[in-house]
Amino acid sequence: YVSILIERALERPLAKFGVMLGAIFLVELAAHGLQFDMPGWAGALIDAAILTALASIIMWPLIVKPLRVALMTAQARAQAILDTVTDAIMTIDDHGIIQAQNRAARTTFGISDEDAIGRNINMIVPSPHRERHDGYLENYRRSGVKHVIGTTQQLEAVRMDGEVFPIELSVSEGWAEGRRFFTATIRDITERKRTEERLQKLSNAVEQSPAATVITDTSGSFEYVNPKFLEVTGFTREDLIGKTPAVIKSGLTPPEVYEDLWRTIRSGSEW
Repeated sequence: YVSILIERALERPLAKFGVMLGAIFLVELAAHGLQFDMPGWAGALIDAAILTALASIIMWPLIVKPLRVALMTAQARAQAILDTVTDAIMTIDDHGIIQAQNRAARTTFGISDEDAIGRNINMIVPSPHRERHDGYLENYRRSGVKHVIGTTQQLEAVRMDGEVFPIELSVSEGWAEGRRFFTATIRDITERKRTEERLQKLSNAVEQSPAATVITDTSGSFEYVNPKFLEVTGFTREDLIGKTPAVIKSGLTPPEVYEDLWRTIRSGSEW
C-alpha cells in the first residue's frame, strides 16, 4: 500500500521536482566530504530534505511551474495546429521511432498515440519494404544520399487492420537540439486511384467503341477522336486535333443544321 502511495505521489510534477532537487543536494553534500557512516548520512538526508523543501517552495511556483505551463501550452498549440491538417503527419527520429502524430494519422491508420509513439514506423510499411526500412535509414545515416527526402512519391501503406492502401508520401528532414528528425506527410489516395481506374475503363470503352466518337471544346475544336471515327472519315488524328468540324464538311448539309447542332450542345442538351 505504501509503495502505491509513493508511486501515485511521484506522478505529480511537484513531487518529481522535489525528488530531483533532493538527489542533487544529496550528491552535492556527498561531493563536499560527507563520510559514509550512518550519522553522516542521516545529517545529509536531513539537510537535503530541508534544502529541497525550501527550494521547492521558492523555485516551483516562481520559476519552474510557469516554464512548465508555457512549454505545455506551446506543445498543445503545436499539436492543435497539426490536428487541423487533413493529411496524416508523423514525426520520427533518425532510427525510425515515432515521436508524434496528428489526428489525421490516427484516423488514417487506426492507431492511437499510446500504440504509435515509441514504436518503429515500419509498422505502417507493408512487406517487403517493412523488413528493409531500418536498412534504408541506416544507409542514409551512413551515406547522406537522399532518395525519398524532399520528393513526393506514390507508395503503399498498411492500416492496423491489415488493409494495404495507396498513399502519396512526402518526407522532410529537420534538426532540433542537435538531433535529426524526419516528418512524413501521408495522403490517402485511395479515392483518387479509384477515379483514375474508372476513367481508364471509360477511356478504353470509348477507344474500342464500334461507334464513331469525338470530343470537342466549347468552341467546337476537336480534342479527341476515337479509332472508329478515323476509320469512317479516313482522316488521321493529326489532321483533326485542334481543328473544327469544318474540315470534314461535305457541303451537302445545310448551315442551319450545324447552327442548331452547336446551339443545342452549348446549352447542355443532347442533339
